[in-house]
Amino acid sequence: MSLETSRFQLYSALKTVRLRWEETCQQWNDSVRQDFENDYWNQVEPAVHMVMSSLDKLAQVIIKLKQECQGSSE
Repeated sequence: MSLETSRFQLYSALKTVRLRWEETCQQWNDSVRQDFENDYWNQVEPAVHMVMSSLDKLAQVIIKLKQECQGSSE
């Protein structure tokens, strides 16, 4: 599986879980949900974005390594 594929799957999963969370919030509106949102949910999206950024950086490193390896074999 490529990093691009993994990144896309992660982004798609985030979109899906965000939609489900929005649906859940319409039904679940009490202090427990607020605590859950503050303690857990609010950390999900920034963490996923950080992982996607790391995947982008890793992909660039891999591209550079491939280019260097091709250049050294000539």
